[in-house]
Amino acid sequence: MYYVNKIIGALANPTTVSFVFCALCFVLRAKRRWLGLVVLAFFWFWGTPLASRVIGLPLERPWLVDGEPPHAESFPTADAIVCLGGGMDVATNGFLSADIKPGADRVWMAARLYKAGKAPKVFCTGPGCRASTEKLLLDFGVPTNALVFLEKPRNTEEESKAISGCLDVWKFGSSETTRRPNLQTSKPLLLLVTSAWHMRRAKYMFEKYASGLEVIPAPTDFESVIGFSDGFGFTEFLPSGRAMGQNEMYFREWLGYLGYRLLR
Repeated sequence: MYYVNKIIGALANPTTVSFVFCALCFVLRAKRRWLGLVVLAFFWFWGTPLASRVIGLPLERPWLVDGEPPHAESFPTADAIVCLGGGMDVATNGFLSADIKPGADRVWMAARLYKAGKAPKVFCTGPGCRASTEKLLLDFGVPTNALVFLEKPRNTEEESKAISGCLDVWKFGSSETTRRPNLQTSKPLLLLVTSAWHMRRAKYMFEKYASGLEVIPAPTDFESVIGFSDGFGFTEFLPSGRAMGQNEMYFREWLGYLGYRLLR
């Protein structure tokens, strides 16, 4: 199913669709000039920040607190911090170190939550997560004995299942953990760290595949909210490669979330 999801996402990508319609316009030539204008307008819109405002902001706004991204100190004490992969790679300069990408805010948030005393363990997920994040987390002040790396999961669905299975056998309440006060539920409580634009789907995955856990979203990496904090401007009509890349990211999130909700 993992590869099916990837193939569908690639084929349904608006950029791919635009190129297909461009090829169709070439085949039809002058017979369908109006189609060429429609494709040109769509391709322009898809490459502008304006599209990010339309499809990106709705993904991020639900996770704001009083109109601002939440701070680590504002979260309750939990049993563990889960930092989903996707914001880091392994550097290719010959050293096994962090190759930081925009989503690296996830690692920073996980470290801040730990240093704020919100949980005794930090679980990092995704292929190569140890090589890409361990040294950085150590530099941020998270000790080795607080880190757990799950490198087999390849997507959010597999991450939720792996965390569920891992925490089922983790002994809460032992000398290695610090139970949160005023416990209201027997379920392990997690602070789920991922990018704000990814949180809707991530939270849904954990509710679906890790129902034995209680999840509190700890979002970070507010791409659209920060980008549009100064209000509406004419630059939103100017296309760029960066805007197109962001829009593809937001589109995949909506496609994945709605696909799981409707089809699975």
